[in-house]
Amino acid sequence: MLNLSFLFTNRRKSTLTTANEYDIIIDTVGTVIILRIYMDLCCYNRPMDDQTQPRLYIESETIQEILLKCSQGFWTLLSSEVLLLEASNNKNEENKQKTLALINAYSSEMLVLTDETVLRAKDFQQHGIKNFDSLHLATAEHAGVDVLLSVDDRFIKGAKRSDAKVRVINPTEWVREVYSYE
Repeated sequence: MLNLSFLFTNRRKSTLTTANEYDIIIDTVGTVIILRIYMDLCCYNRPMDDQTQPRLYIESETIQEILLKCSQGFWTLLSSEVLLLEASNNKNEENKQKTLALINAYSSEMLVLTDETVLRAKDFQQHGIKNFDSLHLATAEHAGVDVLLSVDDRFIKGAKRSDAKVRVINPTEWVREVYSYE
């Protein structure tokens, strides 16, 4: 049996098995656990990047697959006040509206910024994580999400160096892992 416990933080410890094409996790007592996903702004913006570059194209396709699975109820996508604030700072009005529309269309829960998450974000900044990224990480950690997805390599490396209690990973790598458990 595969041990998928690395996908879960702040969850009851048990041996896990997968079902429904490995989109839904079922624990040993038969409880369905739908993965809670948080994506940073880079993920939402990726489909608007230059799609002639292979990496950007693959990441865009992966993000669209993730959004589809979330819309179908296989996974739960969370957003936050931080995400909306960062998206609102985009000077390109057309891209800003597209990004905000994506966030609002696919997110099923809005995470609120608290004093506690701001303090935790300051801890993450000590590991070289930028302001908004540190707020995303602190917010996702506080909410107990299963995974935080980002296409920002520096953010991912900084999060790995930190003591974050949430896994930060590139969406393409994460989807490859999830679907490799067939």
